[in-house]
Amino acid sequence: MPSGDDNPEGDPELEKLTSEATYEELEERIPEVAAMRGFDQRSEFHSLNLDDHTKELVRHLEMDPVITALPDKERNLVLLAGKMHDLGKTSEDGQQVHPRDPERRQYSGHEDESARMVREILAEHFELEEDEVELVARLAGLHASALNLVNNFETNNEPKGKDLKAYDKFVAQVEEIPGDLDLETKMRIVFAFNKSDKMAGFNQGSNALDPSVARIIENAEKQVGTLEEMEKALPALMQAIHARRGGDQKAGIVFEGGEYKYKKQEKAEVPPALRKLGGILRDKLLGVVEIYPKLKATKDNKGAFQGIVKGVLRGKLELSDDQVEAVIKSLDE
Repeated sequence: MPSGDDNPEGDPELEKLTSEATYEELEERIPEVAAMRGFDQRSEFHSLNLDDHTKELVRHLEMDPVITALPDKERNLVLLAGKMHDLGKTSEDGQQVHPRDPERRQYSGHEDESARMVREILAEHFELEEDEVELVARLAGLHASALNLVNNFETNNEPKGKDLKAYDKFVAQVEEIPGDLDLETKMRIVFAFNKSDKMAGFNQGSNALDPSVARIIENAEKQVGTLEEMEKALPALMQAIHARRGGDQKAGIVFEGGEYKYKKQEKAEVPPALRKLGGILRDKLLGVVEIYPKLKATKDNKGAFQGIVKGVLRGKLELSDDQVEAVIKSLDE
């Protein structure tokens, strides 16, 4: 709070807000928050106006066990981020006319716009430390980030190698959130945001018999289910990403015995005939080793062998003609 000299008359309008401020206090004091009141999102993903959606998201966050277990300071900052997470939707830079329906809106980039607005608003209306401001802003900017991975995980819940790239990028963004919390806790906070955001597309007053609302509820429940499954895989995913950053480009996870496990790259045995090709093939050697048994099994079948050469050695492994000839020669040794 400012000193008496800064606010000699005790004017509440001049007093700085705290991270414990209610949504109603924010709406009363901050024009950008007031702009969300009655804001029709005109979106196929929401049946609520923006202010009601925001309140519903905060309600879900307040019940989430990850959030309730946080220390008071961090919990208040997380909830403050929830109250301000969608500010960017009211900005011209955070919304677009839907390309297939001029009556609808889409909100590409609204997370970044929300983060920008949060930084400005907190600097003007709050008395917070720099890292506290950044924590709130980054959470607002990441509130839907894990949802981008939902389709990936539904399609392949055992990602490895290059399939981990998107997960690595997500973790790198979460790592930038400041504060004393460990990385896994920060990850779970972002997951809590994503789940709360999906479940806040409707509330108890929504008409579940309305087909459009029913679709929103069905989609939200499906995505939350996938997010919860991703949470189960989180420790294994983080191990695999750490290994990938350490040079294990084939690191990944597997689902075995009802749980997700990190699977490290196993050292490849290089057949004697291929060892002398290391200098020729360089980074392609392990790929050749992987398919070498198939090559040996088909080398006496000219048609099949030529098909593998064209479809795998040249296509999948992108070997040059000289490299292909070197591999073929090794099969006869």
